[in-house]
Amino acid sequence: MGVPAPRAAICMAGPANRLPPQKTLDRAGLAAQVLEADAFALLARKAPPFWQNSQFPAQVYYEEDGRGREALLVDYQRFSSGNNTWEAHRDEPYKYWIFARLDWHWLYLPPSLSLFEQVDPAKIWIPDGADWDGINDRFALVPRHLGERYFGRWKPILNGSYVPMLASAHAGQLDPRIERGPEWSLLATLSRIPVARFAAIGAVLCPKNSRRGRHGRCTRRDKESDLSFKYSAEVSEASANAARLLKGWTWQPGAAPLLEPPCFKDPEDGLACCSRTLGPCGLRAW
Repeated sequence: MGVPAPRAAICMAGPANRLPPQKTLDRAGLAAQVLEADAFALLARKAPPFWQNSQFPAQVYYEEDGRGREALLVDYQRFSSGNNTWEAHRDEPYKYWIFARLDWHWLYLPPSLSLFEQVDPAKIWIPDGADWDGINDRFALVPRHLGERYFGRWKPILNGSYVPMLASAHAGQLDPRIERGPEWSLLATLSRIPVARFAAIGAVLCPKNSRRGRHGRCTRRDKESDLSFKYSAEVSEASANAARLLKGWTWQPGAAPLLEPPCFKDPEDGLACCSRTLGPCGLRAW
């Protein structure tokens, strides 16, 4: 009997000048095995700013560096097209398309693909937390029929359909702005699509040559070989969850907890945050 064909494809995406250390790549490879996925790397190359090649540099007073987000959105679209081609080549569609940031370090391996399917095969699965007023952009297990929606965000931006989507998703308290980041674009494009969460067991790294790294805003390293992370709260939560799993805890499905006392003293504040029509957490089915 032959080895079963992988049932998923995972896209590990990030800038080519910030490749993570080998231990992070090794963990990513193990995660791909657990998720029964073919692994693809999507590396965005940063081009020089336009003003360096301009004959009128003195007239350029301000330039917003958008080479990262926009370039990656275009590349996600290419990954979507390339996946269709590869599926035709292997004569079988994947059941899931998976996204993972290249700088995402797994402190513990994710649940198996079979476990995700057992709990709910129809939802997009993302880690808990790190929404930044939108939707967590670190990792996503995406059912195949929603793959074009998740990876094809560039097309609605070009044809203009993204603007009303963004305004609808962020109606109420927030000013909809595309440059706020990928979390916002995900919240808009995944409006009314069911999303589920699992406990965070990974965190985003903080390279020395990144903006935060250059200004000393990463987590502290006790020794040179230690990893440094971008957000201390994110890695603290992931470390606590990983420690429990190392002690023998197992993954179990559970409903969202009921908090007492509630999160919001004023019900109006809760509506502004979490109603189905308003706020950064609206229009979601967790």
